Parts: sequence; structure tokens; C-alpha cells
Amino acid sequence: MAQTAGPTVAAGCEQGDVARERHGTDCLCCHGTSEFGVAGSIDVGETRIAKIVVVDATGWRLEMVPNRHGNFFRDGRTEPPLFAWAIDVRGGEHAMPSPAPHGSCNRCHHAGTLIGELRLR
Repeated sequence: MAQTAGPTVAAGCEQGDVARERHGTDCLCCHGTSEFGVAGSIDVGETRIAKIVVVDATGWRLEMVPNRHGNFFRDGRTEPPLFAWAIDVRGGEHAMPSPAPHGSCNRCHHAGTLIGELRLR
């Protein structure tokens, strides 16, 4: 069966691998904050992350389990700053050292940056 190109990508957004739900690309570039409040990807080799938790400035708590492609997302509008942490498979919490200014996790956490992809250290 031939693979289709998938949904159209918004102008200026990275194409990404459709077979992996465009893993590692800036999710909110195409989906926008009106669709997803928070979205991102974990490092594909990272098997210790069980859940991503984000709490926005209003106290809204979003819990997301990465899907089979390592992507996670929640709909609804969030109010920065966002406080985020990963929960590992043993229940340990690993918080980001500072609040995030937006819910587009891959905008900062992607291969080729000093921060790199989202993974436990």
C-alpha cells in the first residue's frame, strides 16, 4: 500500500515524518493554540517517561501519556507560564528547571539544540 502525504502542513511549518505523526516538529505551528494547549514529543529512545504533566498559570493541570510515536498533546487554551514535569515509570517526578513561556514543547526541545529532545537526564 502506498503511503499518503498526510494532512497539509501550514506555510512555514516543518514537514516531518507523516508515518510518525511528524515526531519532533513544532506541533503548534500547524495545530495552533486554538486546537492544542500543549503538544510535543519525547526522545524516541526514551522509554522511562510514563506521563508529561503541565500546570498553567490558572492552575489547570494537563496530564498526557505519550502515544506510540512518542507524541503527546492536550486540547484547550493554556495560560503561560507553564510548569512542566515528566513522571517516570516508577512514579518519580522530573521537573523543568524553569517555567515554559508557551505550550509548544518541540519549539525548544528538538534535536540539534542545546536543550535537545525531551528525555530524562
